[in-house]
Amino acid sequence: MLGLGNSISTPPYVEGAVPYSNTKSLDGDLSGNNGVNTNYDPQTLLRGSHSFSLWIKPDDGVPSVAQNIFGVQAGSSNLAYLIMGTTGQLTMWFYSNGNGFGNISIPSTNSAVFTDGAQSDFKHIAVVQDYSGSDVEITFYVNGSAVGHSYLGNLKVTVANANQFDSSGIEMAIEGYSQNTGTWNLVNGFDGLIDEFAAFTKALSASEVSDIYNSGTPKDESGHDGLELYYRFEDDLTDTAGTSNGSAVGTVTFSSTTP
Repeated sequence: MLGLGNSISTPPYVEGAVPYSNTKSLDGDLSGNNGVNTNYDPQTLLRGSHSFSLWIKPDDGVPSVAQNIFGVQAGSSNLAYLIMGTTGQLTMWFYSNGNGFGNISIPSTNSAVFTDGAQSDFKHIAVVQDYSGSDVEITFYVNGSAVGHSYLGNLKVTVANANQFDSSGIEMAIEGYSQNTGTWNLVNGFDGLIDEFAAFTKALSASEVSDIYNSGTPKDESGHDGLELYYRFEDDLTDTAGTSNGSAVGTVTFSSTTP
């Protein structure tokens, strides 16, 4: 019997281990009253190659105003935030160390990522900023694939300027963006659902983004290389990466609709 027992494979039990499940998402609105303070100063993150990954689902209807998804603004010289425009395109505003030539980058997707009547499904978005050259190069990914984009005025932030990004201790917001006036700019915050928000201290490769997309089914990214922030929004604002738990600005609500 001992030999028989030793031949049976039993999955190991790890005390305290919680199986991955995705049951909730953050429910945002345009009110300007509600959002998430990450309690995280992104200065070090934004001074080197980095990436953001998240799943978003706008509420149905063409947006009447541009909606702020996440970011930080430390005056007019240092800011970084992602918006969805009224055409459904995504734009990443990035100013670093000034607001002149070589300090400004405003890349947008060439086509709408979301259009009216096609907003019922979540889409996985990744924004990758690569500092390996002389200029910061951005790549937008939608559902695991890179999409075309253009820079306003062909302007790009130089890596030398990006390396001096100064957020002045201002903490990054989700469902809006924070600013150095001491208030939270949550007006025209993202009107829809956000899930599985992650930040990485590296430029994710195309294969890594595809793996995170996972054919449309989120999976546990807690062991991913370079993971800095990981908000899963499972009825809480816990940072699973262990860097900086978030806190509510106004009233934060969650939805049982997930990718």
